[in-house]
Parts: sequence; structure tokens; C-alpha cells
Amino acid sequence: MTNRVSVLILGGRLAPNWLGVLAVRPDAVEFVVSSDTPGRYEEACQVLTQLADLDVACEPKLVSAYSFVETRNACLDIAQGYPGAELIFDVTSAPKVMGFGAYEVARFLLQRAIVVDTANGRIINLTQPRDELVGIQVPLEQYLACYGRRPVRTFSFERLSVSQEHAIAAARSLVEAGPPAAEVMSRLRSWNQGKGKRTVPFRRTRPISPEELAVLRQLEAFGLISDLRQQDDGRVSYMLLNDADANYLNGMWLEVYVWDQARQCVNEKGTPFFDECDFSFEIPSNGARKEIDCGCMYRGQLIHCSCKTESSPFHTAYLDELRAVSALVGGHFTSRLFVTNALPPSEEEHGAYRDYQRFLAQAKDRETVVVTGHELRRIAETLKREAARPTYARI
Repeated sequence: MTNRVSVLILGGRLAPNWLGVLAVRPDAVEFVVSSDTPGRYEEACQVLTQLADLDVACEPKLVSAYSFVETRNACLDIAQGYPGAELIFDVTSAPKVMGFGAYEVARFLLQRAIVVDTANGRIINLTQPRDELVGIQVPLEQYLACYGRRPVRTFSFERLSVSQEHAIAAARSLVEAGPPAAEVMSRLRSWNQGKGKRTVPFRRTRPISPEELAVLRQLEAFGLISDLRQQDDGRVSYMLLNDADANYLNGMWLEVYVWDQARQCVNEKGTPFFDECDFSFEIPSNGARKEIDCGCMYRGQLIHCSCKTESSPFHTAYLDELRAVSALVGGHFTSRLFVTNALPPSEEEHGAYRDYQRFLAQAKDRETVVVTGHELRRIAETLKREAARPTYARI
């Protein structure tokens, strides 16, 4: 027996509709679709069939986006097919006229017409005016599945020669160390080339400062390098135990740091702020693999971070790459952050400074928030802000 039916009035945005379905948990879903965008029905079905115990095996009602009467009659036809059932008319993404038609039917039948406010985790009841707080929680894997993506993990702490706790502590220390760490980690990317257990010899390195040496001493204390030595001219040598350690030092540590900070975020009740956080995974796309360095789920929405640790990471191509990945998993309904440990150039570095300002303008055009080395210590605050009150609206 069908006790509750969601009637989705489809027009523009798809994501709020399926989040509304997750919030009200109907037994079946019916569709009223604008004839201008009939493909929305197939897109919605592809997403909703990923949700368990949900009947979506119905034909859509196609109506003109500007016909109040057609929409009203389509909603009445659907209602006749479910005598005694609770009907919920979801007009979250409906074109205006279609929304008015569904609202009128909901009022006539003493049923609910709703708008899903994902940002504030609530359902707005239009026919019986009141807000209903709802818990919209979507696991990251299920979210990606709704877009036809199956994540593949590309990192495991077990491959490192040190414990997970030490690896995370090392990542934190690199952020705390500030500019000296950014400089020496940039050098490590070129020094650590090779395979397997290996010693990075004096001749491959360059002289480093006492502050940079202190960073390497910390890494040695955590076990990520060993047998650290320094010559009188400032050059160093050290040993790497395996490729996983080298890859971690080459950049994976920043992904771990962002993930670690995100999972420690809490709300005013002291419970986890994000529904789920994960890092370092790929999603297949037409034979190619797209990377998500860190992903955080907030009320059914994805906060997507791209992490770069090279010395000069401020390239438009990275912004385009980030936007291309988000387009596969929600597009404008996601928030994007470009995160790097690199420091922005000063005004005295005229050419580099102008290039950086252009990069910031391009990031703004692509609705991407930029977090540099100076701001990494506050990344948790930034993630929470972009989740709850994003700089660029998720629409």
C-alpha cells in the first residue's frame, strides 16, 4: 500500500528535488515536468533509482511551463491515482506558473506543498505555513552514486611506514611551521624522486636554513624520513623507507590535513558538523579518472577541495580542473575550494603578484574559494563557513 507520495514539479535544479525525497521518505514518486525540459525526468529517475525502496516506475506528466491549468489538471490526475494517500507537492525547483498550479491543488486537497531549504536543513510548508526541521544526511558514496559515480580510494595509511596518528601529526606540524615548511616541502618534491627504499644524497639537495632543518627534524621525529644529516655547507641527506612515504611528503599530507580538520568540526551541540568527510579518491568519467582530494558532505551537499603543494600552484588550469570535476557531481550545487600551502607573492614581486591577482580574479569567475598557506590554520573555520554560508550560492 502506498501511504506517502512525493509529486515533484520539475523545472530547473535537480539536486534539491532528490534531497527533498530523502527528507520526506515517500513510498512512491510522481513527476510533473515542463515540456521545455523533458530530459529532467530521465535525469531524476537515474538519481532516484539509486535510493532504496522507492517506486519511480511511472510516466511523467508533461505540461507547458506557462500553463497553470495544465499543471493543475496533471496534479489532480496524479492525486486520483492514490486515494487516501498523503501527497507532498515539492515545488522547490518548479517554474513559477507550474509551482502556482501545484500549490493550488495542494491547498484544495488539504495536502502539503513544500520547498526544501537545504542550506538551513528545513522543509518550508507553504500550505500550512510552518518550517519543519529535517535531517538531510547523505553519505558521500551514495551522493556520488546518485550522479552515476563510483569512488575509488587512492590512498591508505596502512601503506605508510608510520602510524596514521603520526602521519596526521606530521601534517599538522607542517602547517604550524609556516613559511619554512612551505619552502622545504617544495624542495622535497624534487629531491624525493626515485623508487623504493632509498637515500637522498647530499649532492641532490641544496643548502637549507636552520628553520627548514628544524622542519626536517620534525619529519624525522615522526618517522617519515630517517638518518637525517647536514654538511657544513648546509646540504642535507636523508633516507626514505618506501614510495608511500615519499608520495605522502610530496603532497598527500595536505589532503590528510584538510580532511583531519574537517572531521574535527562540530556544531553548537558538540556533534560533527559535517555528515561525512573523506579524501583522496577518484571518480571514473568516460575512461578518464577525476580526483577529489577532499570531500565533505553537509546536508546533502558536497564541499569539494582541491589541494596543491607545489611552489607555484596558482594556475588557471587547476581551477578549470576543479570545476570540471564538480560538474560531474552536482555542478553549481557544490562548493569549491582551492587549497594550497604555498604563500601568495608579495607586492614587491611585481610580475608574480600581478599573476596572482589574475588568478584570484579567475577563481572568482569560476566561483572557487582560494585558501593559501597563511590561512591553512583556519581551514576548519573556512570549511564550516563555506558549508553553511557559502561565498558562492549553491544553486
